[in-house]
Amino acid sequence: MYDTEEDVKRRRRKLIMMIGIVALLIVLLIIFLLAKNFIFKKSKKNDITCVLEVKNGDLPNSNGVYNKEVEIGFRDISATEDYDIVKKTIGTTDSSNNSETYMITNSGNYKLYGFVEDSKGNKTTCELDVVVSMTVPSCELEVKNSTLGNNSWYKSDVEINFKSIEVNNATLSISKYYMTKDINTPAQNNMNSYTVKDNGTSTITGIVVDSAGGIGTCNVTVKKDATIPTCALVANGTKDSNGEFTDKKVEVLLPNGA
Repeated sequence: MYDTEEDVKRRRRKLIMMIGIVALLIVLLIIFLLAKNFIFKKSKKNDITCVLEVKNGDLPNSNGVYNKEVEIGFRDISATEDYDIVKKTIGTTDSSNNSETYMITNSGNYKLYGFVEDSKGNKTTCELDVVVSMTVPSCELEVKNSTLGNNSWYKSDVEINFKSIEVNNATLSISKYYMTKDINTPAQNNMNSYTVKDNGTSTITGIVVDSAGGIGTCNVTVKKDATIPTCALVANGTKDSNGEFTDKKVEVLLPNGA
């Protein structure tokens, strides 16, 4: 039995439809692969990081300030393994004169940038703040408004002031200054005077801090005795029953025969 012309047309339409569906699926697959590749590349573009650190230099002081020159370098650089790192420099700006390390040899507040680029042109930056104070401020204390007695002892409360405060660096300024009898006492900002009220020997320390965190100290030792001396006299002689001296002469002495 032969197929009718209508059956042939119907099978042809089915074949054309199947070919169209297969072609559509192929097109969709190509679009999917292209989109996936684009997204993957885009994610890889941002997959590059860096971290800076102080490579060589003494540990910072309690304020996080380095008191000697320091070298800044990369602690870590990571990128997609398919890409090679073609640039890694450190500087205060993105300059071609930068190198892979940066030396800080002067006092100041620094913001260092690390610049990294891979073989596909992907770029990233990292940064690090470093404070260096190659010099420390200086100061001098003096006694004000007190009464000096004998042998360098003061016989009233002793008021101590700053006689001078110097930053020792033209780019810095004084950010804090105070005085204390105990250097472990919490700092008081801009305390310009200290009064010694206790008798005895006291050492007062002045502490000054510059804008880079450098700490300078000075001190003065004072002796104070505001106690008023007392005395009692002793009379030697013969007394009657009423406690009156009967001797023509009565010897009067300080205690212990002084």
